[in-house]
Amino acid sequence: MEFGIEEYSEADWEETSTVRAASTQLQDTFTTASSTSENDNLSSLPTSVPVLSTTNSFSSLSNAQLEALQREYRHVQEMDKSWNGRPSVIEDSLFDDDNDDDDSNDDGDGAEEALESESDRDQPNLGVLQTYLENELQQIQDEIRQMKMPKNYLDGTFWRRAPNPIFVFHSTLRKSRTPDASPYYLIDIFVCIPYALSGAPDGFRCECGAHISKNGYNNNPIARRVRGEHKPYFLLTTRFLCDKRRNNDAECGRNYQGTDAWIIAQLSRHLQHEFPAYLSARGDIDKLLLAVMRTLFTTRFGPRPCSELLNEMQHLRHANSEVSYLSAYAFFQDKYNPPPPEPFSEFDDRLRFGGTNILVKYCKMVFTEWMRAHLELFDRVIASLPGTRLAGDHTFKIIKYLP
Repeated sequence: MEFGIEEYSEADWEETSTVRAASTQLQDTFTTASSTSENDNLSSLPTSVPVLSTTNSFSSLSNAQLEALQREYRHVQEMDKSWNGRPSVIEDSLFDDDNDDDDSNDDGDGAEEALESESDRDQPNLGVLQTYLENELQQIQDEIRQMKMPKNYLDGTFWRRAPNPIFVFHSTLRKSRTPDASPYYLIDIFVCIPYALSGAPDGFRCECGAHISKNGYNNNPIARRVRGEHKPYFLLTTRFLCDKRRNNDAECGRNYQGTDAWIIAQLSRHLQHEFPAYLSARGDIDKLLLAVMRTLFTTRFGPRPCSELLNEMQHLRHANSEVSYLSAYAFFQDKYNPPPPEPFSEFDDRLRFGGTNILVKYCKMVFTEWMRAHLELFDRVIASLPGTRLAGDHTFKIIKYLP
């Protein structure tokens, strides 16, 4: 869309309230028309609509102009395949109760139950991933006792990368002659220990104003699983406690995770920007992945194809890992003569690979919540625009009637 920009004159500002009234009435006309049946759409439009002429005085639409407006409005409905006579607004929420019958079957039978348990499926349980996290957490604790921070912080990164399975598989096969598929199930860990970061405040405070103290680490689960742009990863953090028993002040006894928004907000701005994920009770999502989803949704690539795309990428990662595992076994078979390989994990085996599918409803909800959280910022941007007016070249020829 191309826009022409004209400067406002002082006289135009005097008619602002009148112009708003005219545009509001015109908008109400379309809202009324959209709520009627298809055969009644044209009859619901009034015979005249007050607008501003090119001379900035009030007049009425001529019969020819009204007929042209009706034709264009009907053409929009016919060309828009998603038109259903209702406003195109998603009212889903990650926090509100959702009883919308229209979406009850979006994800097949048991969609609601699957959505409620989605956060549980995303968290590591017993098995390979649990053992992996326990070992990493123990190393982090030892490093903090010795160096006041995790070793990866000294190395200049938040991440503790999972070892490449090719090298681990070869090393294990050379030492024990036993093929092991567990290295193919491991994923990276983002370590968020706020008090160990360079530039963190001397002490964190509770919402009640009192100081909070360290309160150990999580154990069930040890870390949260975050959906990433290419592959998932774990988010490992520490706990804080505002406990009056530890000091003589009147603390409130509130618990915090190191990833809570209240704690992250007390870090400097450049550290806040490094936090990689949006957290929710129904599953966490990487910021870059959500940015991709926003781009797709605003270009009419909706939640369902987005869900199918993301799930296909996850299954593709599982298939490629299995092919790599079997290919490595076949390559080293003659050299080490190992026993037959153990079967590779199924995609949704929580004890090993731990894959999860992203639901259509979840995609809609997380997008809606992001828009809702940033709505105030959008309003501020719009309110700060200069006093100019825009004329669109294909906005149904309505803009040209407004000053």
